[in-house]
Amino acid sequence: MRDPTKSRSTRSLRRRWRRINRFIFGPVGIPKSGWARAADAALFGSLVLALLLQWFAGTVICDHELVASGSAQAEMTPAGIELIPVEPGNGQVKWEARQRRCGWPFATVVTDGVLRASWSLDDPMETRPMGRVPIEHPLSAALMTLAPAGTGLEAGSGRIRWTELIFGTAVVWMGLYFAIRIPMVFLHAGSILHGRHMERVGVTRINKGRCPKCNYNLTGLDYAAECPECGTLLW
Repeated sequence: MRDPTKSRSTRSLRRRWRRINRFIFGPVGIPKSGWARAADAALFGSLVLALLLQWFAGTVICDHELVASGSAQAEMTPAGIELIPVEPGNGQVKWEARQRRCGWPFATVVTDGVLRASWSLDDPMETRPMGRVPIEHPLSAALMTLAPAGTGLEAGSGRIRWTELIFGTAVVWMGLYFAIRIPMVFLHAGSILHGRHMERVGVTRINKGRCPKCNYNLTGLDYAAECPECGTLLW
């Protein structure tokens, strides 16, 4: 047989938990009070702000991660310039490939970077600092044989990483929501405590024959319908 005392205690705990949950997170749906409407506005407003922040981060907050790099000797052949890893050679070539990664807190847009290189050639005599390789340069074809897959002489199109985008949006949304909601919870609790305090103060003033709102002395005004000082209804 079920213990009725334990059952009542369980129901009481569930009711308290539902009240605490509603107080912190606010009801979602058709709000009936100003605080409930504010909770809904915080929930959906923080979602919109999180999406805007993800869009901004995906276009502005970027870095370039080194994917691969290397060096080789340039050798002039009848077919053109070839890159070989051993001596002798006609010059030194250094190259690197970087990947452009944009987004916060996770990289949500990834773009394969442009192949960059620096070289010092003896035949023909040419020295160039690290930078983009012109397509028409004789070294471009040789460098493309060393570059990793997806890297070219021109910038590629960005790829959206949907898993990172969804997870990052959820993390940002959660942080923004609690950053907005926590002050609202304390403000709501403060307004409730203030209202209860003013109710107790009003009862005390009424018992002393004073106006519950402005503390005006109502002695001799037993049949007055309102306070002559502030107009508060007394009946």
